[in-house]
Amino acid sequence: MASEVKCSNCLATGIDENGYCMVCGEIVDEHQLISSVQFDAASSMIGHRLSATQTTVWSAGHNASKTDSMQDTINKGKREISKIASALNIAQYVDKAHRLFMVAASDKFTQGRRREIVCACCLYICCRLEHTPLMLIDFADALQTNMFTLGNCFMRLKDAVAFPGQQRKSLMAQDPSVFIHRFAGQLEFGKETHRVAITAMRLVGRMRRDWMTAGRRPSGICAAALLIASRMHGFQRSQRDIVQVVKICEETLRHRLLEFDGTPAAKMTPDEFEELAQETHSFEVCEACGMFCI
Repeated sequence: MASEVKCSNCLATGIDENGYCMVCGEIVDEHQLISSVQFDAASSMIGHRLSATQTTVWSAGHNASKTDSMQDTINKGKREISKIASALNIAQYVDKAHRLFMVAASDKFTQGRRREIVCACCLYICCRLEHTPLMLIDFADALQTNMFTLGNCFMRLKDAVAFPGQQRKSLMAQDPSVFIHRFAGQLEFGKETHRVAITAMRLVGRMRRDWMTAGRRPSGICAAALLIASRMHGFQRSQRDIVQVVKICEETLRHRLLEFDGTPAAKMTPDEFEELAQETHSFEVCEACGMFCI
């Protein structure tokens, strides 16, 4: 119902209840606020919706609903990433993994896939890029899911995101020596842990030169190197002890040992092997990353 307030522009008295002049359209009172939710004829909400972490205003209607859904997916993704990272003690990678998840979500990679699987793959990629000694099976154990499902998602995500050349190279092939110290620490070598690990990493280097690491999973290479290194330092660790720590089957370990038996390094004595490794400087600390490289 029109009020008796006059329009400042045309002096008409036909002002509607929302503060607009019914003659010239001038806004007479711009301080009137609508506190209730309204919908137009197309059943789209009039107004703006803001999430707890959003800093921008979206347009009303279908686009706002679509963008709100994307923001909700991203927020849930970060919570899932934080949960997985906490279980694996890698909280330092949460932000980096979340940025990767946002890229995957914007490319619609998350559609049709379980959110926790995609989040775990984002964290796993961060671990690969930072040379953190965590394997895909560790993430599978944390999620209680199939490792091959995770592996399939990881391969597809790796190809879907445009990583720079050096990062893509790190994702294509994983260095087995990254895991040596982790597994050696679980095999209870005591004060000799570091020496056994050094020998195992030198063995990995020899295996790489003999093309044993090409096309093979790093866990099997680590298992063979650690078993041989433990024997070289007088520790009688069985194959079962090794496979329980490295989480592979004994058949895989036997295959890697048979392959190593056919290399020239297998014919050397422990002293000859250590002397050759020192002469060729096959083991040193990388100045670029501060890690042990072979």
